[in-house]
Amino acid sequence: MTAAPSHWPVKEPLLAVDEIQGDVLAGLGKRFETLVFLASGRLSQFKRWLRDLVPQITTTAEVLAAKRVPRSRRPGNDRRVSPIVWINLAFSWQSLRRLAADHDLFTDRAFREGLARRSALLGDPQEDISEGSPRRWLVGGPGNEADAVLIVAGDDRRTVGRVVADLEHRLRNAGGGHVLFVETGARFSGRVAGNEHFGFRDEVSQPGVRGLVSAIPPKPLTPRYDASDPAHGKPGEILVWPGEFVFGYPGQNSQGSLCVPGPDPLHRSAPSWARHGSFLVVRRLRQNVYAFHRFVNESARRLAIPPALLAAQLIGRWTSGVSLVRSAADGGNQRPNERLLDSFVYQGSCEVVEGDRRRPLPADAAGTRCPVSAHIRRMHPRDIRSREGNTFPNPSDTQTHRLLRRGIPYGRSSRSTPEAPIEDCIDRGLLFLCYQTSIENQFEFVVRRWANEPNFPEPLSGHDPIIGQNSRSLCRQRTFRVASGGGCTLTTALEWVVPTGGGYFFSPSVGALWMLCS
Repeated sequence: MTAAPSHWPVKEPLLAVDEIQGDVLAGLGKRFETLVFLASGRLSQFKRWLRDLVPQITTTAEVLAAKRVPRSRRPGNDRRVSPIVWINLAFSWQSLRRLAADHDLFTDRAFREGLARRSALLGDPQEDISEGSPRRWLVGGPGNEADAVLIVAGDDRRTVGRVVADLEHRLRNAGGGHVLFVETGARFSGRVAGNEHFGFRDEVSQPGVRGLVSAIPPKPLTPRYDASDPAHGKPGEILVWPGEFVFGYPGQNSQGSLCVPGPDPLHRSAPSWARHGSFLVVRRLRQNVYAFHRFVNESARRLAIPPALLAAQLIGRWTSGVSLVRSAADGGNQRPNERLLDSFVYQGSCEVVEGDRRRPLPADAAGTRCPVSAHIRRMHPRDIRSREGNTFPNPSDTQTHRLLRRGIPYGRSSRSTPEAPIEDCIDRGLLFLCYQTSIENQFEFVVRRWANEPNFPEPLSGHDPIIGQNSRSLCRQRTFRVASGGGCTLTTALEWVVPTGGGYFFSPSVGALWMLCS
């Protein structure tokens, strides 16, 4: 079903928000989030536990309704009201093969093989001596792969802990399985709210998802700020067709206009019961904050520039989230304007509407402001036309590789800064989660072809300095270009982000969950 208000030039599908799990399109977004990795036991007992759990699964409709309530009236702000705890669930290929033995299954190769078997393709270390080797992962490695992952989220740590303990207790008593690993992430508050451990604001650039959450009156999932611009939600936020993230909807048209839909990925690699579901990638990434800050400090001293500037060039944004391209156009202003934060391009120039006037933003094709190897430039190339094989992808093709990221930091925040690196030997990092309908063409493509490829977007660009890995070198030495020093190249064998666990999962619709436990 498609619908659109009379002033919209594009008809968009009605999203089954009562069927889609809440973290996929809306994001749970709670202060605390616990991931519980499970190993299933006897099938009948596991299904019995699952039948009790399904009524507690949080949908997109519930998350959207709660987010519309003013913060002052939300549960948790009033001590007389119990805090809300949201629960989502996803399964591995091996688990679904048992649960849905009488039904068609996925043909997606990456999902069937799993993260551990695909880790070499992602550039992860394979030697047993390396912490990043799957054999040393805390969860998800050979013999330690999870059948399912529970996401339990809330704004009160104790309440989340009690819900997790209760779910574990019921699973164990039912004989349905046991817990392999538990990790709790927590979003920072105060002056570092929204930041990750390296000190930068996280999850700034997300794709806007097309689709309506209600038909009468028509209401889009992603708010539209300019009716005359059908390709964007807010300025710089490109609208992507929902089939790139949820099965059963039109996907992106890789060759044509951003406003013309492509085919539904459901017919490509998923069974019919996967409708309204999504693939979930989970990566536990340890961040070596001290090593990153020390490298920045020492390199900045050699280049005779402030450490904060060099760190910003490696990320592509200031700690506030403002892009280097955008701040240069605004005279070095680093204060974020939420509506315009993502409004910039690299290859061409664009116009920003501010009130009644339009102001041009200059291009940065050569990377003189935001280096070509900067993390955000690699993760979302925007309008860059780079050579992939013998072709140059267009901006619409770039959108077929987008991810809906749902990460959250774990571990205590560090007092370290680029100006004063501090080593405290604390395990901290990011619980990286992302949703898509093709693990191979989205998550794996971004890592292999964009982060790890030294000749993207142009020859000798170097690696992504934050998450890039160089498995082609015995010492795993990476290079990346910065704008300072006339565009010099920095080199290091240190990896500041190390994979220590995870898995590939599928997040089914509520209806599919009932089918799986029947």
